[in-house]
Amino acid sequence: MAVATAGIGSAHARWVSAGLAFLGVILVLGLWTAGFLWLGESRLPSPVTVAYRFFTTFTSSPEIKLQGGGSGGFLPHVIATAWHFLLGTLSGLVLAGVGLVLAARFRAFSATFEPFVAILRTIPPLALAPFLILWFGTATIGQVLLVAFYVFVMIYPPGVAALSRVEPSLIDFASTLGASRSVTAWEIMLPAVIP
Repeated sequence: MAVATAGIGSAHARWVSAGLAFLGVILVLGLWTAGFLWLGESRLPSPVTVAYRFFTTFTSSPEIKLQGGGSGGFLPHVIATAWHFLLGTLSGLVLAGVGLVLAARFRAFSATFEPFVAILRTIPPLALAPFLILWFGTATIGQVLLVAFYVFVMIYPPGVAALSRVEPSLIDFASTLGASRSVTAWEIMLPAVIP
């Protein structure tokens, strides 16, 4: 009975939350329309005008063309940005994975490499971006490297911390059963990093 009552209460709370969100959207659109009617189209465009311009600039935009961004609107730019982000994310994950494999296999690698990663983590993205632009220009490689760098420094340190928390008795037990360091790294240490 209590479970059914809790389910009804949570469903009611979701409906109230959705209703309040809808009411908020209506209120914002109403205030926007009132401001448009009071100030005029030149000072505050109507919501309909803004929506129309937004959807038409997907495929064609004279403003973007005038600024040298091509005549295809902003959709090609969104696709290019998403592609660069995906490449950078995958590259950073691969680099972090390779680093974690090396850290799991060779403790000396982890001890040597971890201080450098700790220093690199302190560099803010806005400080690194101008250097990448100077070194690589506005080419794709600079954008991908920026994303890859920050994905790497976000993934690698927690992975190394997870490796250090692996129960030593598991490693000793695997060694007792004749597992090599590579097998121990692949079968015990790296699965500990996955969560």
